[in-house]
Amino acid sequence: MSERFLAWVVFYGALFLLSVAGIAFFLPGRGLLLPYFTPKPETFSELYFEDHLELPKRITPNTPYQFSFTIRNHEGKTMIYPLEVFATSETTPSSQLVLLKTELELQNEEERTVPVDYTLHD
Repeated sequence: MSERFLAWVVFYGALFLLSVAGIAFFLPGRGLLLPYFTPKPETFSELYFEDHLELPKRITPNTPYQFSFTIRNHEGKTMIYPLEVFATSETTPSSQLVLLKTELELQNEEERTVPVDYTLHD
């Protein structure tokens, strides 16, 4: 065999092997490496206060207050959110008064508004 023929065999053999490897690794839906190169959708949860400008800056004892916040699930799956809303005092920040403690289960893309009503006593 001539060297030229052998070079062509090596070239086309390598090209064939690279083609097979490319198909095996990157074939849509079945490629071995495709999941590593496919961007994952961004997942997150959203929490915001309804009418946040009306949140009280200072609390007067024995006065009823209300606020609400909304949680929206963008995680791509059902999520359980533990919720704890508490009040602290400026004079004793280590003490906390729990106003609401619960769990909230949301399906993907579901949102729920949580109202919090409270009155702090002397």
